[in-house]
Amino acid sequence: MGQSFSTERQVKPQISGSLTKTCPLPQRIGATPLRTSRAGNPAPPPSGTMLLKNIQMLATLNDAYGDIADAAIYIKGNVIQWVGKTRDIPAELRVAESTLDLSNRIVIPGLVCCHHHMYQGLTRLRGTNESLYGWWEACLPAWCELKAEDVHLSCKLEMTQLVMNGCTTSSDDQYVNPNDVKLDDAIRAAREVGIRFQPARATTNRGDAVPGRPCPPALLEDEADALKDMKRCIEEFHDDKRYSMLKIALGAEFNSEKMYKDVAGLASKYKGVQLHTHVAENPEWTKFCQEKFGTGAAGFMEKMGWNRSNAWIAHGCQLTPDDVSAFAEWQVGVAHCPCSNSRLADGICPVRGILDANGKVGLGVDGSSSNETVNLMDDCRIATYLQRSGGNPKGLSAREALLVGTQGSAKNLGRDDIGMIAPGMAADLVAWRTDTLTFAGTHHDLVEALVFTRPGQVDLNIINGRVIVQDGSILTVDVPDLLKKHNARALELRAFTKQPSTDDRTNAADVMMLNPVHQMTQSKQALK
Repeated sequence: MGQSFSTERQVKPQISGSLTKTCPLPQRIGATPLRTSRAGNPAPPPSGTMLLKNIQMLATLNDAYGDIADAAIYIKGNVIQWVGKTRDIPAELRVAESTLDLSNRIVIPGLVCCHHHMYQGLTRLRGTNESLYGWWEACLPAWCELKAEDVHLSCKLEMTQLVMNGCTTSSDDQYVNPNDVKLDDAIRAAREVGIRFQPARATTNRGDAVPGRPCPPALLEDEADALKDMKRCIEEFHDDKRYSMLKIALGAEFNSEKMYKDVAGLASKYKGVQLHTHVAENPEWTKFCQEKFGTGAAGFMEKMGWNRSNAWIAHGCQLTPDDVSAFAEWQVGVAHCPCSNSRLADGICPVRGILDANGKVGLGVDGSSSNETVNLMDDCRIATYLQRSGGNPKGLSAREALLVGTQGSAKNLGRDDIGMIAPGMAADLVAWRTDTLTFAGTHHDLVEALVFTRPGQVDLNIINGRVIVQDGSILTVDVPDLLKKHNARALELRAFTKQPSTDDRTNAADVMMLNPVHQMTQSKQALK
């Protein structure tokens, strides 16, 4: 393709390679920032037109449009207006302010990440041979040291990786708010990168929630103060309109029963505010829940008043069939994080069971302290493999994995304007080059190839109608400068690493016996 976009806001129409460059652009690297608040500035929606044509393969993930070879997409502002074959472009749409020739590209809707902890980007490679709470212990000292600029720096790096690996929308679970940290710091990073963002302003107020593993006072918040700031975040930032670039969710981790209920009550006062927490993540969580509340995952959600359709949980590795049925009935969503859960030996989320029960399930990368790749396409592939590991080769297909990682995640976030390519949907889409070694021998089904190969970083990423990545380079971030700052701070924080109190508190056999996929396999064998 041609050269990168000009740094000018508007340029005289000119052809450069395959791109006619005339549409308004996001603020570029090196431009003077227009700072008005700690949270940065929202970018106005684009108003120009864009034509993408000669797309080698377009996977719309829409039942009506399906897969289209030699495809074209017409975008007006931040909304998709037309989809079809290049030869069928209507005469009135054949000329646009910006045109991209996407020969040798596969295009899909932007991936949607519905679980992350972006502040963890500065604490990678901690507790690499530990289960969940041993890993958690190793990270806590460094998290206590985080300042506002640390969280901004970490979030910006995480978002950059997400965008380069095919994401256009991400949630975030910021339940760690030490020192001067606010959700505003993550929001500023999202606005600078250009990613569609739906963070959960979450909180922790129980230092004794994990038996034998106390949470440091620096990470605990007063309930009244946390609720006050949650209200501030909603009223200052939450935008529930269609195509919104910023919605706010609320979260609670390691809190009192009263706090869970108060958070749910606060969310119910505002349209479109979702609820997010961790449930049934590993055997220790299940054991604790039984001992503390006398119930399992579904009972916990009901007891806390979170058994409602605007709630979604992270992980669900230890969900039972009864839990799955209850969640499907309530339409409580689940964020499956296969790479992180595998690294921490948590178990396997019963994705197949959730889909068969008509429940909601999406994909998340989780924090990069436990999933250093920050690559949701990797999670699509690993999710596919894990659902087959119980002995069913049809446990999850590649196309089902893509649906889970797009529309499934979007449903968890309460959105119906992202996750597919069709007229009326947000102009969020990504493209990979297919003339590479990775795609050799796979051109008969490039859609499956995305999942079963490792396609690498995207060639193009368009979010809300704006080109954020072009020719494999991100236009909104000075990557060398970001890496220099990030690496320096990560090395400083490395001094704050605690060795876990034991090598591993979770017995591997217990993990297998409590894992729903393993249970189903054992039941099938018993019937033979």
